Amino acid sequence: MSRIFLDLNFGFENLFSYVITPIFLTLVGYSIYFICRTTHDKVWLFIVTLIVIPALPLVLPDLIFGGIRSLSERYLLPSYLGIQLAVTYLLATQLHNASLVRRRIWQIIMGLVIICGLVSYGVSSQAETWWSKVISYGNPQVAKIINQVAHPLLISNDSGINYGNVFSLSYLLQPKVQFQLVKDQTIPNIPDDLTDIFLLNPSDSWRRQIEISYQYKTNILYGDNHYLLWKVENPH
Repeated sequence: MSRIFLDLNFGFENLFSYVITPIFLTLVGYSIYFICRTTHDKVWLFIVTLIVIPALPLVLPDLIFGGIRSLSERYLLPSYLGIQLAVTYLLATQLHNASLVRRRIWQIIMGLVIICGLVSYGVSSQAETWWSKVISYGNPQVAKIINQVAHPLLISNDSGINYGNVFSLSYLLQPKVQFQLVKDQTIPNIPDDLTDIFLLNPSDSWRRQIEISYQYKTNILYGDNHYLLWKVENPH
């Protein structure tokens, strides 16, 4: 939720995330409370519905069964919009507060929120990838690894997230890169004259089948929480 206002691509392991998150949670919580107390039922109910309805089907299964559904930012855009509307209403009304001291305090808060947004835009505009890519976060780094070799062959199958990542990588890889896409667990046809062979996100069983079939070895070159890039090497 804090990333709606300040997003510097810090992971959950960064201590700064634990500092700024309570601040923005307090701002958002008070904004929702304020709009519920000071507006007509139809107004605040629309805002709360806009926030809650898209988020619940994603957040509740993650909390109960585990998973990363709620990390997919695109599914929560209506919720983000509702949160921003609530905060905007709070800031706009407090700028006309009868108390001069309160007006000054809320002017400072609004200025800080704007600065946070501008800093976030500046940082993200220079980045190759961002946390919101989720399962495709590592594609730029994977593309760099593959593009460095002379005659690369990228092999993948149709399981899991591979389709989406292959499509995404096709925009980042150079024309020299050959693709071989096979059905799940199908042994690919690997030419003998190629030495730069990569496997994109293979299952352990499929990778072992390839190793046994060709008497090759595989070494991991890149890995994150969602998928792996392996290099196929001929030990002979």
